[in-house]
Amino acid sequence: MLATLVAALGLAGSASAQAFPDHTIITNISPIMMGRIDPIIDPGKVGAHVHTVLGASNFRSELNTPQEMLNAQCTTAAVTADKSNYWTPTLYYMHDNGTYEAMSPFNTRIYYFTTNETNMNPFPPGLRIVAGTAMSRDLSDVRMRGVELHCGDKPDLFHPWLPNGTTHPNGCNDLHVGIRFPSCGLANGALDSENHFDHMTWPVESLDYGPEGPKYNPNGPLCPPSHPIKYPTIFLQAFYKFEEKHGRPWRAGKNNVVFSNGDMLGPSFHGDFVNGWDPTVLTNFVKQCNTPNGAQDKPQNCPAWAPSFNQEASRQCAYQGMLPAEDIGLYRAINELPGCNPLWPADGPVQRERCSKPDPGFAGPNRFIGIGNERRIPVYLPNAGNYTEML
Repeated sequence: MLATLVAALGLAGSASAQAFPDHTIITNISPIMMGRIDPIIDPGKVGAHVHTVLGASNFRSELNTPQEMLNAQCTTAAVTADKSNYWTPTLYYMHDNGTYEAMSPFNTRIYYFTTNETNMNPFPPGLRIVAGTAMSRDLSDVRMRGVELHCGDKPDLFHPWLPNGTTHPNGCNDLHVGIRFPSCGLANGALDSENHFDHMTWPVESLDYGPEGPKYNPNGPLCPPSHPIKYPTIFLQAFYKFEEKHGRPWRAGKNNVVFSNGDMLGPSFHGDFVNGWDPTVLTNFVKQCNTPNGAQDKPQNCPAWAPSFNQEASRQCAYQGMLPAEDIGLYRAINELPGCNPLWPADGPVQRERCSKPDPGFAGPNRFIGIGNERRIPVYLPNAGNYTEML
């Protein structure tokens, strides 16, 4: 039953399983901020749930113009020509005392797949792509086909469910959380649509449809006639560790983690992307580093990316913007998930209604939380003063 459903969703197979170089990876891209901001879904407002945001330093609650994105001071991407932003729901650890601790990934990789080497197009400036659904766990919804979750001991089995202490009684030391983005666009090059999905769709296995309609393949080479423009396929994969020494052990028989929207099951995981690439660099990438010339996990070996490859600059990049004025649980565990996000258990409804709580407003960060030897995440801690401090 599980194998049948996984195959139907098009989730079998890992990003690294391909035997030929059909991709290039932006390796070790770090968060630039974590907070309730989503300029696509909630422009100008405090967002519904906490996101972990990667990329350009001038990310904010309003969408930046393509030129504003290019003008960002820096990016956490080692390929500094990429001033895009990528964001996904933050993962929270559920402590035994009922509190929640925001988890920062120990590594995140962004794959750029170029599986159609004869008809690959660069993203138009400002293109927005959304994958997944935040308020639904309906596995028949085509928007959800890119969700890929698994434990590190099962690298070839991707499915849309978070592991828990019952499904993984032997533990899950490394949790891999991934999302593939649709890569086929409308002929008019539309940058967005009313529901933020319909201007894009998934590639298909074949253009010869059977009576059941198209068979979607999230990393396929062909685009359907409705969306004939093929762009690179983005696959974002974040890695999390469960460690006793950090107070986040894997516990058998229990739910260990929850996404920031309250989902304890996993299918509502989702991702957003806004293109901020230097247009010339991206155009050269699809010409020079497409299949079979992908540089794989050596992005500096892609001729188009090599001139702007600067790992040290990405590590030093600091956030430029404001934050929702609330504690998100990165410095210390909190009593409830930020926003109006009650727990959404596995036996809960397929659809979840959106609710609201008082808006905390925005403020500048007053602390920076260390997540390693090199990265610091800006946070706002209420009643902690207006000065900045490294913690």
